[in-house]
Amino acid sequence: MKFYEFSTHVTYDSKLNIPTLYQPNLTSGQAVRVIVLLNDLNVQKPVVSNQSDLFSLEDVITQIQKSLQDSTLIQPGSGLLAEHLSHSPEKPDPLFDVKQWNLEWDDIEAKMKAMDILDESKVAP
Repeated sequence: MKFYEFSTHVTYDSKLNIPTLYQPNLTSGQAVRVIVLLNDLNVQKPVVSNQSDLFSLEDVITQIQKSLQDSTLIQPGSGLLAEHLSHSPEKPDPLFDVKQWNLEWDDIEAKMKAMDILDESKVAP
């Protein structure tokens, strides 16, 4: 048995997002055991009568969905993202400085590129 630990999230269609790094290790129909740790302290914990009780992924997702307190926070996907963003009900932050953000982002990209070049030089013979 192999163990992998990673952080993930439940997608809008109620599926767990498995990082691509681990996907080649899973085959269709393969039995896996999933342990879900939630960061929210207000989530109702399922009652387990003994240690042999295992919950299916569907049961866990249903429990997560039942634990949500405010259904107005859930918005199902609809339409085009660009359209939603261009007609956002949110007001832009008046203190946001686009020029400063672009300068900082350019600095971050330069650092990432330097890290990539360094990593590639370590791998090359």
